[in-house]
Amino acid sequence: MHRNAANQSTLGATLALGVLVAVGFLSAHRLGVAAAALCVLSSGLVALIIHRETRARRKAEAELLRAQEELEQRVTLRTAELNTANVALQSEILDRQRAEEALREAHRHLEARVTERTRELAGANDVLHREIVERKRIAEALKNSRSLYHSLIENLPVHVWRTNLEGRFIFANEHLCDFLGVTLEELLGREVHDFFEPSVALKCARDDRFVIETGDPLEDVEFYAARNGRRGHQQVLKTALHDAQGRVLGVQGISWDVTARRKAEEEMRRIQAELRRTNRDLRAKNLEIQNFYHTLSHELKTPLTAAREFVAIVRDGLGGAVTSQQREYLGIALDSCNQLRVCLNDLLDATRLETGKLSLELRLTSPGALAQRAITTLQSAARAAGQTLTSAAAADLPDVMLDEHRITQVLTNLIGNALKFTPPGGRVEVQLAALSPAEVEFMVTDNGRGIPADQLEQVFDRLHQVKAGDAATGQGIGLGLYICRELVRLHGGDIRVSSEPGAGCAFRFTLPVTPANTDGGVTTTLVRRALPAIATEEDFYRTLEPNPCNPAFS
Repeated sequence: MHRNAANQSTLGATLALGVLVAVGFLSAHRLGVAAAALCVLSSGLVALIIHRETRARRKAEAELLRAQEELEQRVTLRTAELNTANVALQSEILDRQRAEEALREAHRHLEARVTERTRELAGANDVLHREIVERKRIAEALKNSRSLYHSLIENLPVHVWRTNLEGRFIFANEHLCDFLGVTLEELLGREVHDFFEPSVALKCARDDRFVIETGDPLEDVEFYAARNGRRGHQQVLKTALHDAQGRVLGVQGISWDVTARRKAEEEMRRIQAELRRTNRDLRAKNLEIQNFYHTLSHELKTPLTAAREFVAIVRDGLGGAVTSQQREYLGIALDSCNQLRVCLNDLLDATRLETGKLSLELRLTSPGALAQRAITTLQSAARAAGQTLTSAAAADLPDVMLDEHRITQVLTNLIGNALKFTPPGGRVEVQLAALSPAEVEFMVTDNGRGIPADQLEQVFDRLHQVKAGDAATGQGIGLGLYICRELVRLHGGDIRVSSEPGAGCAFRFTLPVTPANTDGGVTTTLVRRALPAIATEEDFYRTLEPNPCNPAFS
């Protein structure tokens, strides 16, 4: 409708324009009346057109206004709808955003869980891999262990077996099969009484019941008698056989033949019993001989003293005049009496040492003065033999708690031996030194023929005599050095010897300044010692009996 009104207005305007053009053309050609008429006509036409146009415009404007209002209403309605839709859309967008955020959070959480689970699975995979490797290693080790076990069981020189709860063999090694004279297939499933005599099989069954019921191991040496004729004694060790759950499945055991050992033990017990009897007899003989030595020494000492004194009286002319030859013979007899007296004194001292009845009278003594007295006593004998006897004592020697008589006896014995085995023109020297503030050393050296190396360890043994070829080394019974050692040890000291054949020897003994059982004053010490154990009769007679074929130190 608006388009028709517009078309009509356009047409009217076109006609009015055409009229005006015509009026202008008529005016140009001086056609005034016509022009005026046309002008009026055109003006009316224009006015009509304008009126119609105005009315149409108003109508159009009204319609336009109505359309605008309708449009506004529709726009308002549409806007409201759009607002509602927008609110719903925004709500939906928010919900979607929240959902997306929740989804993203769930995704992150899922990724974290996946990562953690992946790490756990990786760790579990590593553990599983290691476990698989370890299982393989254990399986291989178990295989090797079984192989080694079977190799060990089969090569052990003992009998190894297992029996079930019914007493039937379920395992045995080759040694047991060989011992019974059967194969493994013939042995399995059979019982002990199939291979051993009834008494042996009965004891074996009784032992098996004990092991099964108590669970305790059983070890015994028992007699065996197999049906194949073998007899003897065997060492048996039985234990209960358990499964992985600890249930008792039977008995396992090992055994080995000890028949030879049993016979040897019986023989050993017989020999030991015989040795004990012999030892008791020898101890009794030893005590008897010691008592005999003691009694004999005392019984001989009194008449010997009288004979010695009377020989000295006759030799010195107190009983009447004697010739020079008689005096010489009497001197030889006196020397023999003195030698016999020394031997008797040695026997007495040895007896006292063995029976623990020798006492020491300890006094604080100057070791230098004691050594000088011993040297002075033997100086004349050294000069008569053309020997030099000297002494050398350190200036800082402390006084020593000792028994003057016994240490003088030790020094006199050592110096006398040195003079005895040193040739004329030789030299014997006594030296004293302080090894420490608590210990003093005495040393007697000579340049005589020395002691053979193979006899150095025995020189202090009782009744030992040093051999020097086939010649006698001097007179005596071989107790001197033994007594020296025991006296030094009673003082808490020690004695030793060193020697080179042909170059002489050196005897050294040390004494503590104060023995452990003294307080620095005058002390009498009674030392008792057990008699030495004597194993055989040969040892007894070698130890006690003097051998006249072995002359040695006195």
